Amino acid sequence: MPSGVVVINSATAADTAADTAAVADATAVATTNTSPAANGANATASDSEDDDSLSSEAPRQASAQGNGDEADNVVGDASDSPGQVQLLLRDSSRVNPKDVIRMKIFFAKCIGKDVDNDLAEVVKKSSRKQLLTVSKSMLCSEINRRDPSIKLTNTKNITIKRLWERLPALDDVRDIDYISTQYESIRTHLLESIRSEDSEEASVAQRKSTDVLRAFLLIVKYEELRRAYALSQTSSTREMLDAGETYLSRFLKLWVTYFNDPSKTVSTSPQQSLHYTFGAPIICDKGAFEFNEEKAKKLLGDCRRHLTTMINNWEKSGNGSNQQRLDDDDEDSEFDMDLWGRFDADKAMEHEDGDDRANFLKHLPFYWLMVWHICDEGDLLRFTCAQLRDEHSASSDSTPLPVSRGGGTSSARKLLQQTYELQQDIAVSVKNIGNAVSALAADDSFERASKIRRLDQLKGERYNVFKDTKCRHITEEERVVATDYVNELDERIATIESELQTPSS
Repeated sequence: MPSGVVVINSATAADTAADTAAVADATAVATTNTSPAANGANATASDSEDDDSLSSEAPRQASAQGNGDEADNVVGDASDSPGQVQLLLRDSSRVNPKDVIRMKIFFAKCIGKDVDNDLAEVVKKSSRKQLLTVSKSMLCSEINRRDPSIKLTNTKNITIKRLWERLPALDDVRDIDYISTQYESIRTHLLESIRSEDSEEASVAQRKSTDVLRAFLLIVKYEELRRAYALSQTSSTREMLDAGETYLSRFLKLWVTYFNDPSKTVSTSPQQSLHYTFGAPIICDKGAFEFNEEKAKKLLGDCRRHLTTMINNWEKSGNGSNQQRLDDDDEDSEFDMDLWGRFDADKAMEHEDGDDRANFLKHLPFYWLMVWHICDEGDLLRFTCAQLRDEHSASSDSTPLPVSRGGGTSSARKLLQQTYELQQDIAVSVKNIGNAVSALAADDSFERASKIRRLDQLKGERYNVFKDTKCRHITEEERVVATDYVNELDERIATIESELQTPSS
């Protein structure tokens, strides 16, 4: 990279102020620029990007006329004869105005400014990081601009480092002076704006796990809020629409009011089997987090998405309430939507896996397990996750029950009935296949394999919990709960190991 050069002149105050104002506009769109300008200033920074079009790009002469922007004029001789870089940046036909700030930072690197160190805080901001990236197309275009005699071939495979080495040095004092002054202005404004944003973010309280639990505990506990929630998906009346209201908006307002009221106190009940961190009640008092309607709407969406994913996987695993009922009842039993996601502690204890809902948490925070339990206890699961009965829905696996429309022909109704009967036959066939698989699973070898798999899971869970007991940041109460759970896991592991050592009859 070319070495730095001493600054000789400085831009006028008008030039600096105008460019400082432009920083805000340029950084606001830094992450949305995807179409390169004629000089390739807006291409990505990846070494593997496709730059074949650059080799055929005609070299541009730096003597092109500016766009008449008075803020880019400088004092002294430079105001009468601006440098080629200044003319280039003022020409909107060659440099997209949205890319001017990025190009000025690029030219600052060209004259030896330690941009990466000066703007280290900018790199940490994904929304503005692109301002500091230098792409192949930027370098190739600038090489051709400075020295049209240099022919670049195979630019797709050439590295960024190699292109920097081939970039001719800037030797025009007017360009060096202009770039230095503009860079200092940009650097100052960027750092000030980032620090201001960080200060604002730090002053806003973030949502905690107890805030999420509090929100749903309130719905279950207070009947007024529960009734409003039950009506939230009801179609609004004409009077409500004329007044700019809906049942959902009414519920959200009431939910926010209850949540932000410190006098409303709620807490969870101990649920040791759900997750070891729930062994003791969790007090969910009002904290620093301020609830509003937008946050409430987002929380509902998050809850619907996360719970639906976890519960569907739980049901498909064979440990869901419906699968347990189908295993115990006669062969004519069908999937009961009322049992979707419902946890039966007695049934779960009959299986070696016990309460395994935590296995379906995946990457989600553990408090979503408690939200699942709260909605289950409050009989809100199906409503929260918008689950419909089969007769009210259709999918690739089933069709709704035939409904008389009153105007169809007899042949059309007959075809509809035949389609429905065919779907029923397919459902019976699938169920028979499931019964065959269940019979196969009854083999001792499969049972032994299942125990080995469960043993591995318990050992892995014990390892994670044991690590938690050694963490410094957990409270003494949490450490005691985790230690007790480790002892419980040891007992389960010992039981399964004993069963595996005992030969089957």
